Amino acid sequence: MNIDQLITALIPSGMIIRGGFHPRDKDKAPPDTQTIIMIGNAGPEI
Repeated sequence: MNIDQLITALIPSGMIIRGGFHPRDKDKAPPDTQTIIMIGNAGPEI
């Protein structure tokens, strides 16, 4: 899934991308995780 597909998938729920990062070992993300995207609500849609 690319970022545009993710944004489109979130629209019906009123959610948006709040940020993201490339995890380091100290973040203790699952192995092979390349990017973590944080999702949250925005406005009265939720």
